[in-house]
Amino acid sequence: MKPILKKHRLLFSVLTVLFFFVLTVGTIRVDYSFRAPGYNDNVNEFLTIESDYNASGSFHTTSVIAMDKVSILQYFTGKLMPKVDIKPFPTSYMGTDLADLTVMGVLQKDDSLSTALIVAIEHAELDIIYDSYNTVYLTYAHMTENTLEAGDRIITVNGSSEYYEELTSTECHDSAEVLIERDGTNHTFTITRNLVDKTAPDGTCSFGLYIDILSEIVESDVEYEITRTGTQGPSGGLLQTLYIFNELTEFDYSNGLKIAGTGTIDVNGNVGYIGSIRQKIITALSNDIDVFFVPHLNEESYDNYVEALSVLKEFNTNMVLVGVSSFSEAIEFLENYGDTNE
Repeated sequence: MKPILKKHRLLFSVLTVLFFFVLTVGTIRVDYSFRAPGYNDNVNEFLTIESDYNASGSFHTTSVIAMDKVSILQYFTGKLMPKVDIKPFPTSYMGTDLADLTVMGVLQKDDSLSTALIVAIEHAELDIIYDSYNTVYLTYAHMTENTLEAGDRIITVNGSSEYYEELTSTECHDSAEVLIERDGTNHTFTITRNLVDKTAPDGTCSFGLYIDILSEIVESDVEYEITRTGTQGPSGGLLQTLYIFNELTEFDYSNGLKIAGTGTIDVNGNVGYIGSIRQKIITALSNDIDVFFVPHLNEESYDNYVEALSVLKEFNTNMVLVGVSSFSEAIEFLENYGDTNE
């Protein structure tokens, strides 16, 4: 054995160094996020609606492959790929458990599905009863330990249901008493408005909470079944709503098209911004999408539609890009599609 090791000592040393190099760059994480073109999911594959109508086309949600705090290897690999977006990890998330970001993504997905059902069913003039309430979606590093958690339902703050006013009026280093519901049981916690950055005495103070509305369906005329998938986040809201509404109406809004897009939806049918537009446009082009919906709320360069137009100029495609600010605008476009394309 020793003669063999001696004979191949140089090779063995090189392989050892190479092994530890690969191990290092493949495991050590840096404060950057990775976004790449991802998936084009037919909504009927994860959301089934009891319907008497048949669609001639299909509706698809468009998502990206996302990784936060990537390894050194992933960082440099992404930098070499023109379709991949590498950006600094948001400073607001520093110190946040990555598992908590996953929980937030799941909560956002659940809300997007419930909200899509609410908007579509109400627009189809059918009955639905739902409950919307303030929910903790994420806690940050400066949150008072062993208190609130993602998924907690906010009932009152300092005895008031006006939680936002109570939290924002609390002075730095002062505390607030929060009553929450968790797993069917009420709990009261005292949380403090702490410095975001303890090394900066004059820095911003915050409770370290991200709170938003989460809706749950109580009762509905429509029978449906949701299948869990690996996708997270709220950006499928608009296309989920379009699919559900089309299933509930005699008129076929799909027009035999392969329809995709992105955009959040609220219970009033308003469409909201999302991220990673470039990667989502590329995903749609890779899946032969005919019509792609995207949020369009103003004419500024950061607007999703304005950015999407810029991306689309890089490609030779017949895909139709449609900017909308509401569910009603998307339905109006599809309703008149046959007239505008004769």
